[in-house]
Amino acid sequence: MMAIRVPSGSRAWAAAVAALVVLSAIGIAIVALGVRSSSPLDSGLSQRASGAEPSTGFATSPARGHLDARDPAAAPFGSVLDTLTLLNSTLVGGNFVPENGLGPDSVAYDSATARLFVADYVSDNVIVVNGATDSIVGQVAVGREPYGIAYDSGNGYVYVTNSYSSGSHPGNVTVINGATDVVVGWIPVGYYPVGIAYDSANGYLYVTNGDNSTVSVINGATNSVVDTVAVGNAPDSAAFDSTNGYVYVTNYDSDNVTVINGATDATVASVGAGTEPWASTFDSANGYVYVTNFDSDNVTVINGATDTVVTNVAVGIGPDGIAYDGANKYVYVANWNITSTNVTVINGATDSVVTSVPAGYYPEGVAVDSATNVVYVADYGSGNLTKIDAATNTFSEWVRLGVYPDGIAYDSANGDLFVTNFYSDNVTVVDGGTNGVVRWVGAGGGPYAAAFDSKNGYVYVADYFTDNLTVLNGATDAVVGSVPVGAGPDSVAYDSANGYLFVSNLGSDNVSIINGASDTLVATDNVGLDPEGIVYDSGNGNVYVANYDSDNVTVINGTTAAIVAWVGVGHGPDGAVYDGASGYVYIANWITDNVTVINGATETVVGSVTVGLEPYAQAFDSSNGYVYVANYDSDSVSVINGSTDSLAGTIEVGYGPDGAAYDSGNGDVYIANYESGSVSIIGVIVTSVCSECSVTFSETGLPSGTEWWVNLTNDQSFHSSTTQVAFDEGDGTYTYSLASANSSYTAPGGGFTVSGAAVTESVTFSFVTITSTYWVTFGETGLPSGTSWSVTLSGSMESSATTSIVFTGESNGKHPFVVGAVSGYTASPASGNVTVNGANLTESITFSTSTSSPPPSSSPTFLGLPAAEGYALLGGLFAVVVAAVLGVLLMRRRKKPSPAPPPPGGGSPPTSPPGPS
Repeated sequence: MMAIRVPSGSRAWAAAVAALVVLSAIGIAIVALGVRSSSPLDSGLSQRASGAEPSTGFATSPARGHLDARDPAAAPFGSVLDTLTLLNSTLVGGNFVPENGLGPDSVAYDSATARLFVADYVSDNVIVVNGATDSIVGQVAVGREPYGIAYDSGNGYVYVTNSYSSGSHPGNVTVINGATDVVVGWIPVGYYPVGIAYDSANGYLYVTNGDNSTVSVINGATNSVVDTVAVGNAPDSAAFDSTNGYVYVTNYDSDNVTVINGATDATVASVGAGTEPWASTFDSANGYVYVTNFDSDNVTVINGATDTVVTNVAVGIGPDGIAYDGANKYVYVANWNITSTNVTVINGATDSVVTSVPAGYYPEGVAVDSATNVVYVADYGSGNLTKIDAATNTFSEWVRLGVYPDGIAYDSANGDLFVTNFYSDNVTVVDGGTNGVVRWVGAGGGPYAAAFDSKNGYVYVADYFTDNLTVLNGATDAVVGSVPVGAGPDSVAYDSANGYLFVSNLGSDNVSIINGASDTLVATDNVGLDPEGIVYDSGNGNVYVANYDSDNVTVINGTTAAIVAWVGVGHGPDGAVYDGASGYVYIANWITDNVTVINGATETVVGSVTVGLEPYAQAFDSSNGYVYVANYDSDSVSVINGSTDSLAGTIEVGYGPDGAAYDSGNGDVYIANYESGSVSIIGVIVTSVCSECSVTFSETGLPSGTEWWVNLTNDQSFHSSTTQVAFDEGDGTYTYSLASANSSYTAPGGGFTVSGAAVTESVTFSFVTITSTYWVTFGETGLPSGTSWSVTLSGSMESSATTSIVFTGESNGKHPFVVGAVSGYTASPASGNVTVNGANLTESITFSTSTSSPPPSSSPTFLGLPAAEGYALLGGLFAVVVAAVLGVLLMRRRKKPSPAPPPPGGGSPPTSPPGPS
């Protein structure tokens, strides 16, 4: 579970400092949060440093360790076999370390399904929200740094601009089927595509390319670029005027708006705006276009009939996103600034400000849900959505988008694991057999820890911000009740002898005792200061409570609820676990980085084990007698041998591990990584039970006789022209992609597990109108740095002075290539073929010194070249440097900086300014 204190590590320290700055700016006292003043709530937000290309599938992982089939040659305490990433519910082999910092940038409303699609700039995902329930119903992986998003009512597709562009890699647009939430294609456009607008008159989409000063026009019927229109400098957004059929493009660095005739795609006017115009929207009631001016803090109102400026309306600081609500004829402006944190509401009839509504940190994208008359605002800095009641223009509630796992509880009745997500206000249910996500269940505010009641089959979730226990039926995963407890509940223990639940309340320094049979509060015990960890000792029937600020443990008799002992431990005790084999209790001490060992028979300290930095949650593995300690600031798990109370080893896991649980059904240990938004699954690799089991794929959907392929991620490929592909594989977990000779048909990839038996897999190919294309990268070794070389692929030549050459837009099939000659060197291979099979690929080229190199010239040289050429090169480099400096000066103010992460909050929204709850 999450540590409620400032971590000391460099990465966590930066996050904590940012959180403290925000808390200071908005004047919120730490005490008001119910958190001790010496340990403010860590924000936990961690921005990802780099982004990879969209994943092609899951990685192959080894077979999981079970109690009856452990490999004696492996380390007895195991290693991370798989990582379950909670943000997109994918299982990745090995210790994969993502980060779950979010940056929701824009929102689009799908009128056909009444859902919202949120482009998240940081996680490279589109988050799908049910507008009726305000719950997350899906995650769709898209390209890098998704920015703009638009819904095409003509075909029901959602279009997402992926702004990341580098070198020879332009940006692209991901196409999502709004009915199925499946990516159906990618469309290459210009560099740094950001804004996008849908023209309902011609079915076209207009994409602004910020680094090209152009607009790419996409035909929604064919999903192909049909035209490119030159506009002003750094175009950022576009809006469609349904009255005149024009598209209005805001040019951030030109301080104007380019008007495009949607019928001809010709530029018809240029209208001056404020400083750094950013976003725009069309008011169908008055025919006006509203443009937010980021650096002049106002909105320019343009008459669409005359393309002239009507007025300018002063709003908040850094106005960014904007949307028009046709129901009340108001315009909503998100003010992207830590001091504004609000939305300005403009009456379109009078072009005057009606009111200002609080929002989250750095509000940006705005969308209107016409079905519920609600306005949604994407809060980039808070990682959530602000929900505004458009009928009253008042704050309604937050819709959390993030995932910050804290506690884990194992349900021994059905083998499921329940992972509490502190900032998402929900619980992820994981199938312990497949380690796949079963569903998400809503909980109270700040679900923090969980425990399973084996008598009634219920799971009890401690909700830190709402001071209650949410009760889940473990059989149905449904919420069946709620029990009020003390302030800031943060740990739960189950007493199997009497069926009671013991809840440590961090904010009220006591323990609530709940009767699991009736779900009622039966007693309250005052304990030490800031009780955090709690565990039940089935050997003596006592409950142990770790008191963080008292540096001791309170021992409670589970039968009488009377305090029977106090045991001094290390500094900052906060996690507790019971070893049923030895009868010992292990207490993790956050400040002194050690674990205190208590003999449950005598209630005395019998040992101390030094572990990693800031140890917190622990789990005991009854199959091997080891204690697994999650070290929050070391990003590791220390393994203690329960027989000797000595350190047996260390396992690297994700960022900020702070929850732990043992699954007695499969013998694995699950670690919740708070800052990574993932769960590390620790087990022992087993020896293969089945070395050659039959795997059969059966397809439907392809025309008879069409050749198709099953491509495994371990570089194996199998194909057939019938409806089945069969092959043999040993025990293990595999993932695959599918391809066919007919590019008009496609099928999603997936995964399967071989575990001592034959496997059958059914796949369905669907007809699509989009032709998928891929990247072919040639990488060279052997040439001196800066040497120019070239490759011709299928008749198209690209050259580079770096070590790689990339061809984009290559379709499935065989493509011939030829490597251009480089004086003094020989390429290997110098020519050949590459075969694209539904994925990007890389071809390696090795250059070696040619034995027939000509002797060096005796002519004068400069910079290693003939004198004339050397001086010419020097002059060219000087010109490039000057141009680059000017370019940086022009672009430096256009791209917004990533804001400091906000602190979490809880309960009802603050009056001014608010933060995420």
